[in-house]
Amino acid sequence: MRQKVYSSEVLDVFEKKIENNNKRIITLSSSNWVNIIPITNKNQIVFVKQFRYGSNSETLEIPGGMVDDCESSFQAASRELYEETGYICEKIIELGNISPNPALFKNRISSFLGLNAELKNSNVNNEEEINECLLINKEKVPGLIESGKIDHALVISAFHLLELKRILLKNAHIAQI
Repeated sequence: MRQKVYSSEVLDVFEKKIENNNKRIITLSSSNWVNIIPITNKNQIVFVKQFRYGSNSETLEIPGGMVDDCESSFQAASRELYEETGYICEKIIELGNISPNPALFKNRISSFLGLNAELKNSNVNNEEEINECLLINKEKVPGLIESGKIDHALVISAFHLLELKRILLKNAHIAQI
């Protein structure tokens, strides 16, 4: 039988005892997550710097967060983008969804691409989470990943999904010619 041993607004911790061999299994439960790669019409990507307590360091990430109850992943991506940066996107495309860590979680993270990102509110006050919002030319992203300046696995996976989408669309176009 599974028993909740801890609960917070971010996650719940469950313990399950396996009767055959007296093992304890710990699992974590969390809402689904989203992240979004917002790109401006000048080929700049909107990034956020934020302090992460787990790594005890400031990270360079794309906007993202938890999907609220009664909210779609698409709505959550739009909301998180605006709440964290003050930007909105003309068009948002789902890149895919993955399991962030199936050994511990059963939730999913959906990654999106936001096109024609535009600043709508420069007075967003999100000091609890975000230390800084910045624009980085998209050509610099591979180098930032390679150097370790971007090292958040879920951010890197979003860029990988974007590259896969680009390759698939290119190949589909060639196949039609």
